[in-house]
Amino acid sequence: MASLREQLVGAWELVPYSLLATDGTDRIHPLGQEPRGTILYSACGYMSAQLMRPGRTKFASSDWSSGTPAEYKEQSAGYLAFSGRFETDENEKLVKHHVSVSMFPNWEGQIQVRRARIEGEMLLLGTESAVPRGNASYMAKITWKRVQPV
Repeated sequence: MASLREQLVGAWELVPYSLLATDGTDRIHPLGQEPRGTILYSACGYMSAQLMRPGRTKFASSDWSSGTPAEYKEQSAGYLAFSGRFETDENEKLVKHHVSVSMFPNWEGQIQVRRARIEGEMLLLGTESAVPRGNASYMAKITWKRVQPV
């Protein structure tokens, strides 16, 4: 049987993404009910993830550097991107993303640990520890579907 690392290699499309409150009272969808995204794992040990809320409003200007503060705020609230090296813990079924670049600067230089499970063509990633959001703590559940080669 292939290792977790070997099974991760390839491209995956985002299916659902939700956060479940640690007390079980609340489930939210930070990027909407039908978010879009891609996560890539390379054989040489690098990964890249891009997640977004569909239907984001276009900037008034076609010049990306000329957005208004309100436009930048809305766009960044609906998009998450990061990349860097990755490693797996085969025994614990963990994938560790060593973040070298991130749209969320607090993640730069950190290791984002995800519990990983592959079921057929689906990759299920979940946070290993709770993440803060507002006044509550949540566990992330992210499901990806393997992209078939074109």
